Formats: sequence, C-alpha cells, structure tokens
Amino acid sequence: MTKKREKSETSISQPESAYVQDSDVDVVIGLIKQSQAKVVQAINTTLIELYWSIGEYITQKIAKDGWGKGSVEALAKHIRRNQPNSRGFSAQNLWRMRQFYETYSDQPKLSPLVRELSWTHNLAIMSRCK
Repeated sequence: MTKKREKSETSISQPESAYVQDSDVDVVIGLIKQSQAKVVQAINTTLIELYWSIGEYITQKIAKDGWGKGSVEALAKHIRRNQPNSRGFSAQNLWRMRQFYETYSDQPKLSPLVRELSWTHNLAIMSRCK
C-alpha cells in the first residue's frame, strides 16, 4: 500500500509555471489585508452608530422622563448584569455617548464625518473642544 501511494504522488507532475511565486503571495496577502481593514472600519462605524443611538436615547429620556445620574447608573448596572460580556457601557461612558450625540446632532454636515472616526478619536476631540 505504501508503494502505491508513493507511485501516485510521484506520477503527478506539474509544469514549472504552476509553482506559487512570491509575487502571487504578495497579491493574496494584500487582498487579505484590504478585507481586514474593511472589517475593522465596518465594526468601528457600527459601534459609533450604536453609541450615537444610545446617546440619543438617553438625551430623549432626560428630556421626556426626567432621567438623571441615578437613572443612567441604574442603566449601566442593568447592562452589566444582562450583558456580562459587553464592555464600555459604564455610567461614565453612557454620559459620554450622550455628550457625543448632543455635540454633533445639530451639525448635519459634521455628524456623518465624526462617525468615520474611532471612538477614542471622538473622545479626544470632545475633551479638547468646548
């Protein structure tokens, strides 16, 4: 049985041009990296949209139902309890989401642009602006 396997493996011959060249590897690796960058950007955009929506929701609850510090802290505790693997939803970060929404909601030309930035970059901009 071993001799048959050896014979069938050696009987297949490929032309020299069938070998993978370094340039082929570079092209495929480039395609992989492009796709990975698109995935990261899509995740970032989705997170920013989530934070925008949460900020909008909290803003509305403050205006309509009189939410305050205690309500947002309770919300953060409920999120921690019901979504234990979710991170970044502390009361402090929920207030930042509200600040993010309120900072840009009245600026229709600017709000789509800030959604392209990472959350860290948005926090840095908000911390340096009045």
